[in-house]
This record gives sequence, C-alpha cells and structure tokens, in this order.
Amino acid sequence: MLISAGIFVENEVGEILAFRRQKNVSDNNVYGFVGGKVDPGETAIQAAIREAFEEAGVIVEINEDARNSCFMSFVDDTHTSIFILYKAHIVEGADNIGKHVRENEGAPVWIMPSEILNSPFCDYNQRALQHFLY
Repeated sequence: MLISAGIFVENEVGEILAFRRQKNVSDNNVYGFVGGKVDPGETAIQAAIREAFEEAGVIVEINEDARNSCFMSFVDDTHTSIFILYKAHIVEGADNIGKHVRENEGAPVWIMPSEILNSPFCDYNQRALQHFLY
C-alpha cells in the first residue's frame, strides 16, 4: 500500500496552490496538489510539511482537525493508494511560488480551482475541491 500526503492552500483571491508536473508528461499542463509519498518513520502530517518545502519552497502550518483533511483511496490492478490532503496555510516563502522549480519535475503555481480539474488527476482533484470548497 502506498500512502501519500499533501497540502491544500487557498489564497486571498480564491486561487489554490498546485504543482504543475512535467515528469513523463506531454506539453499539456498537468496539475496536482503539492504532496508526495510518506517516508518510513514519518507521519502523514510530517510528509505533507516536507513535501510543501520540497515541491513549493514554502513552510506551512497544518490544522490537524480531521475536518480540515481529506482522505482518498485508489485501487488499481497493482496496488492500493491512500492520499491524505491537509488544509494548510503558508507561514514562510509565499514569494517562492512561481520561482521554485524542481528540474524535470515541475513547479508550484497559483491557479483557479477549475484549472486543476483539467488533468489526469481530475478524479482526486475533484474530490478534494468538493471537500474543501463546497
């Protein structure tokens, strides 16, 4: 089983923080939430905070109230995945958005919620938006 964690951040104009992925992708923009795999010995919250710094160059605070998290599971022919998304806010590094690029992986961007639905990850993106915005 693969367990991953990430963050959901919304700015004052209604945009959400996303990661524009480039790895193994055509010229189209593929957006997902900032996040990644939980490493051995790490909690999901620790992983989400680490991934925020690695992927977006930001330091975040997470509200650990369960109502501010979204749990999603996916099953395919080879494995089961669990993705935990935490509502967070940026405490340092907000000016890194758009400047912090991970070579051959992608970059963090502010986008309108509708834009994140136009990607191969649209199923879990839609579930997260429904949980946090509607």
